Amino acid sequence: DAQGHAVEDDPLPLRSSDKPPTDTKGSEFRRSLIIGGIVLLLIVLVVVGWFVNNRLRSGAPEIPPAISEPAAVAESSPSPAEMGTEAREGMSLNIEAVQDVWIVLHADGQRVLSGTMRAGEERSFDASEQFEFETIGNARGVTLSINGIELPPVGERGQVIRNRVFTLEDAGTLMRTQATSS
Repeated sequence: DAQGHAVEDDPLPLRSSDKPPTDTKGSEFRRSLIIGGIVLLLIVLVVVGWFVNNRLRSGAPEIPPAISEPAAVAESSPSPAEMGTEAREGMSLNIEAVQDVWIVLHADGQRVLSGTMRAGEERSFDASEQFEFETIGNARGVTLSINGIELPPVGERGQVIRNRVFTLEDAGTLMRTQATSS
């Protein structure tokens, strides 16, 4: 320089072409691979969810009514008003869990039970018109009685029963059936 000092050469500023090369193709590939993996995982989850949902819906076959009567008796069945005082006053449902079961039960449209009953547990409910089991999980694990008359099993072990209704008319049929078989 003008004063006699030794000046070191300044390194040249880096130009964009002087930067170390980046692996843009590799990072784009990794990003695409991650996104593809996430999309694939979502597709698998949707498909599995669809199959499980369909299996649950179709896994509960149509269950014939537990109470059946010949057509001639059905045609001549008296109305609840014509039945004895027990039927007109309503009906009582007794549930006895012989195995662990889960139940959602409505009496006359009001939810009265929602949860698990353990083996050996027993519960009773009253209704004036009907009982509706929204769900009985492990259907063979429960014994049901209406007005003291035991019903046939409503399903098999491990089977889930949905939307099973017992009406006041069913209670009258049970009482008439019990009376004729005695």
